[in-house]
Amino acid sequence: MEEPSQTALYAWGNSHDGQLGLGSSEVELFGEPQIVNFRTITSSDGVSVVQVATGRHHTLFVMSDGALWSCGNNDFGRLGRSNESGSFRRPGRIAALENHNVVAAAVGSDHSLALSDSGQIFTWGRNSAGQCGRESDEEGLAVPKLIKQLAHEIILQIVAGTDFCLALSDVGDVYSWGENSFGQLALGNVSRTTTPTLIKAFTGLPIKMIAAGGSHSVFLTKSGGVFSSGRNEFGQLGLGDTTDRMHAFPIKSLKQQRVVYVCCGQEHSVALTLEGGVFTFGASGTGQLGHGPGLANQLSPRKVFELMGSPVSQICAGRFHTICYVRTTGKLYGFGLAASGQLGIGLRANSQHPVVGATSLLQPASENGGRGQQLIELFAGGDQSFAVVSKTSRPLPPVDFATERPGRQVPALFTSKAEHFVKLLCDIQDDDFLLDTTTHHELEAVCGSLACWNGSFLGPGEDHFSTSLKTSGVDLTQAYDSLRSLSDACKTRTRESLTEQIRIKLIPSLQHTPIDIECLRVYLSLPLFGIFTTPLVIETIMEQVVPLATAMRSLQKEPEKVLKSWFAATDAKIFEHFVQLYKDSLTGILTMPKVGEYIQQKKFWQGTQSLLDALALLYDVNNRLRTAAAQLPYEMFYVPEITGKVNIAIDYRNWYSASENVRKETLFFCNYPFTFDPQAKTMLLQADSTMQMEKAVNSMNQMDVIHNIRRAVEVGQQNINPQQIVFLNLYVSRANLLEDSLNQIYRFRDDELKRPLKVWFVGEDAEDAGGVKKEFFLLLMRELIDPKYGMFKYYDETHSIYFNGKSFECDSMFRNVGIICGLAIYNSTIVDVRFPLAVYKKLLGIKTSLPDLDGLLPSVRRGLEQLLAYEEEDFEEVFSLNFTVSTDYLGEIIVQDLKPNGANISVTKDNRREYCDLYVDFLLNKSVEKQFAHFAQGFNRVCGGKVLELFHPSELMAMVCGNENYDWRELQECALYKGDFTADHPTIKSFWGVFHTLSLDDKKKFLMFLTGCDRIPILGMKAVRIVIQPMGDENSTTHLPVAHTCFNILDLPRYKDETTLRSKLLTAMEHAQGFGLA
Repeated sequence: MEEPSQTALYAWGNSHDGQLGLGSSEVELFGEPQIVNFRTITSSDGVSVVQVATGRHHTLFVMSDGALWSCGNNDFGRLGRSNESGSFRRPGRIAALENHNVVAAAVGSDHSLALSDSGQIFTWGRNSAGQCGRESDEEGLAVPKLIKQLAHEIILQIVAGTDFCLALSDVGDVYSWGENSFGQLALGNVSRTTTPTLIKAFTGLPIKMIAAGGSHSVFLTKSGGVFSSGRNEFGQLGLGDTTDRMHAFPIKSLKQQRVVYVCCGQEHSVALTLEGGVFTFGASGTGQLGHGPGLANQLSPRKVFELMGSPVSQICAGRFHTICYVRTTGKLYGFGLAASGQLGIGLRANSQHPVVGATSLLQPASENGGRGQQLIELFAGGDQSFAVVSKTSRPLPPVDFATERPGRQVPALFTSKAEHFVKLLCDIQDDDFLLDTTTHHELEAVCGSLACWNGSFLGPGEDHFSTSLKTSGVDLTQAYDSLRSLSDACKTRTRESLTEQIRIKLIPSLQHTPIDIECLRVYLSLPLFGIFTTPLVIETIMEQVVPLATAMRSLQKEPEKVLKSWFAATDAKIFEHFVQLYKDSLTGILTMPKVGEYIQQKKFWQGTQSLLDALALLYDVNNRLRTAAAQLPYEMFYVPEITGKVNIAIDYRNWYSASENVRKETLFFCNYPFTFDPQAKTMLLQADSTMQMEKAVNSMNQMDVIHNIRRAVEVGQQNINPQQIVFLNLYVSRANLLEDSLNQIYRFRDDELKRPLKVWFVGEDAEDAGGVKKEFFLLLMRELIDPKYGMFKYYDETHSIYFNGKSFECDSMFRNVGIICGLAIYNSTIVDVRFPLAVYKKLLGIKTSLPDLDGLLPSVRRGLEQLLAYEEEDFEEVFSLNFTVSTDYLGEIIVQDLKPNGANISVTKDNRREYCDLYVDFLLNKSVEKQFAHFAQGFNRVCGGKVLELFHPSELMAMVCGNENYDWRELQECALYKGDFTADHPTIKSFWGVFHTLSLDDKKKFLMFLTGCDRIPILGMKAVRIVIQPMGDENSTTHLPVAHTCFNILDLPRYKDETTLRSKLLTAMEHAQGFGLA
C-alpha cells in the first residue's frame, strides 16, 4: 500500500505575540524552523495547512478541511476568536466560521479577512480606516462578518496591506477599500473608503493576481504586465521615481520579463519571472532587495544577480525580508532583516545578499526508503516565515508559483476548456435545458466578462508574455476553431443566456481608453464567436456588432495603432472574417425595409457610421500594414447595396461642398469610397463630371459663345446646333489628327476642358453620339504612343509602356497626353494605353514600392527579392554591387549614383534594403520625374480635385484603360441582336458555341477586333454590350465578319456550320487593325 501523504508546518522568526503558533512564551525569536502543532488535529485526520497569512502581530492558518485557525495578538479582535485582548500563542479554530469552507485568508496590521469557497469575504479586527469594508463605531470587530456589498460577487483572491484590502472577482473585477492616504486603492484619489469600490481603470484587464504592501499595491496580468499604485517613498512602485500614485501605472521595465508572480513587503516589492529570475525594487535599508551592501533604494526593478543560474520557483516577502525557493537544488534563500530569525539562519545581522537558510527543514529521503522532507510552499509576513513540507518517502512536489492554481484564477477560454464545454453541451438533449449551475455560471461569466475574453486563448505557448505592438498574445487559429465549435454546440436556451450576458454585461463594459493593450484582445476574439454574430438580424447588429464597432472607432491614437498592427498580423482567413462581419452588418442596415426613414434616426445613422469606420480601419490595415501576399483584394471591401440604397450623386455633392469638420461629423458615404463598387464609382465620377461641366457651362460668357461659333465656322461647319456651343468642341481632320488635336487642347482653359466633349471630323457629317468620340481617342492615343515620338518606352516583358526619361519631346507633349487621359475618364471612354499600376498610384500620391515593378519588369523585382533574401556569408562576393544604376542612352551605358558617392559604397546585408528602395525609386520616379510631372499636370487639369481622392489606383487604371476582369458568360447574356438574329437563331448559337471554345488570348483578340481594346470598362462586360447583326443574305457566307469598333457592332454572315464560322472569325481577328502597340 502506498504511504499516505503527510505534511507539516514549520515556522521561524518573531514570536513575541505568539504569531508563530509555537505555544512557548519563554523564547520569542526563532532563528531555525520549528514545527507548529495543532493540538486537536492529528496526522491521522488527514488535515493539513494549505495557506498561511501572517502579519506584524498575528497569523491565520487555512486548513484543508476548510477550517480557519488563528494565533498571535488579539488586540482589536484581530484573531476572530474572542473579545479578549492579549496574545493567543497556540493556534485555535475560529468558531464563527465553522459553517463556512474557508479557502483563503489575508491579514493586515490589525485586521483579518477570510474567503469562503462560495466566493464570500468575511472581515474582522480593527476598522479605523474602513479596512473591514463596513461602517462601524467600534474600534475593533471581534466576530467575522460578511461584506454585504460584495455578496453578489464571487471573489477569487483577497490580500491586505497595513490597513487596506484588495479583492479580485471571478469576472476579473478588482475592488479596493480602507486607508488610501497614498493612493494605494488605485481609485484616482486619496480618500479612504469603507465600501469595496470597483477599480474602473482595470475594466477588461485580465488580472492574474493582486498583492499588497504596507501602503502600496501591485497587480499582475496574465501576460506578465505589472501595475502599481500607492506610496512610493522608497521606489516600491518600480516606476523610476519616488512620486506616490493614485492610479495604477504600468511598470514598463518588467513588461518583457515574463513575470508570473508578485509579492510585497512593507516598503519593497518582488517579482518572479517564468524562467525563475527574481526582480526586487523599493527600500533597501535592511538588505531586503538582495543586491548586496552599499546599494541605495531601487526605484526601478533590478534583477537579483546572485540568484542567476538558480531558477527560483517560489518567492515571499515579509515586512523587511524576502525568502525564495530554488526547486532544482532544494535550497531556500533569504535576504533582508534577520534580527528576529526570519531568514532561518539563526539570530544574526541583516543579510544584504541571498544566503541559504532553514537548512534543517529540507531532508532528502534515504536510499532505503526512509522518510525525507521536501518543501511544498513558503509563506512570509511581518517578521516571520512559514513553510509547509511533505514528510514521506515519496514527498509531494513543491508548488510552482509560475503555475496558475485552480480556483484562484479568473476563468478564461482555451482549447481544452472549450472542448470540455462542447462535450457537456452536446450531451444536452433538450433545447430548453441548461448545463449544471456551476458549469453554466462559469460559461456565463466568461461570455459576459471583458477581462475573461482578454485572457482567453493566450498563446501560442508562452508567446503571450511578449504581447506588444507586433503580437496580440492571442492564438487566433485556436480561438477561431474552438469558438466556432462552442457556438455550434449551444442549444437554444444556452444561446439566449449567453447572448444576454454579452449584451447586458460585456458590451457596456467596452473601454474607449483601456489601461493596457491586453484590453484590446476582445476586438480580435469576440467577433469569432458565432453566438455574438449569428443570426445577423438587425437586433444582433444594433445591440452587439455596432457597439463593438463604436468602441473600436472611439479608441485613442495609440491603442488604435496597436489594434491595427494586430489586425495586420492575422491570418488571411480570419482577417476576411472580420471584414465580412462588418460588411454584412452594414448590408443588414441598408436592406432594412423603409431604410430611408430609419437611417434618419440617430441610432441608425450612428450605427451605420460606426460600421463604416470599422471597415475603414480594416481597409487601412489591408492597404498599408499587411504584406502583399496577405492582402485581401480591394474589391473585397465593396458593399454593392450602397448603390441601390444611397443617392451617390447627392451624397457626393453634399460631401464636396462640406468643410473638413462637417465631413468628419456627418455621415457621408463618400468618406468611405472603398465601399463603392464599380457601378457606384462610375456614378461618382459621373456626378463629379456633371457638376464640373455644369460649373463650366454656367461660367460661359458671351465671348465664349462667339469664340465657339467662330471656331466652327473656320473649319467649315454648317448648320451649327445652338446646343453645340455649350460643349468642348474639337474639330479635327483624319489626315492631321495629332496636330489638330494638340493645337486646340493646348489653348483650352481648365474650365473649358470640363465641358462635355464633342468631336467633329472635318468633312464628315456624323454628329458625335459617342462613337465618334471613342474612335477619336483610339486613333489619337495610337498616334501619341507611337515609338517614333520616343515619349514612352515599351517593355516586352509586360507589354506595357512607361515614360521615357531621355525623350526629346517638349514638356507640353506629356501634358497633352495627361489631358487626353483625363478627358477620356471625364467622358466615360476607355483608351488603350498600357500604363502600369505605378502611374496611377503616383497620380493619387501613393508611394511606389518594390512590388510595383511587376507592372514593368517583374524579373527585376524577382532579382531584388533574391538579393533581400540571400543570407549566406559570401553576399558581397556573389552580388558585387554598389549604389549605382546603369542605363542605356543612345547605345552608350551611363552609370548614375543612387546616393552621393554611391560608386564607392558597396551593397551589404546591412544596407541592401536601402539599395533596393533607391533602385526602385530611381526606375519609377527619379528617372522620369520631369516627364511624369508634366503628365500629371495635364491629367489634373481635367480630373484633379476631390473626386480623385475617392479612387483606388486599380480603379483609376480601370477608368482609363479598362481591366481584365472578364466574364464571358455575361458578355453573351448582355448581347443585343438586330434583324432576324435572336439568341435562339442557329447562327447566333453557333457563334457563341465557337466563342466559348476560344483560348483566352483569342477571346481578348476578339474584344480588340470588336471594340478596339482588349480590356473592358470598370463596370464589366455589361458595359461592353455588343450588338450582332446579320450581314448580307443567306448565301453571303464567303465574307469575313466585320466589326464597327465605334459602336461595338459585329456584322456576322449566316455561316452554315461552326467550322466555317470559326475559320472566318479567326481570320478576321488576325487581319483586323487594332489600336494597341503590338
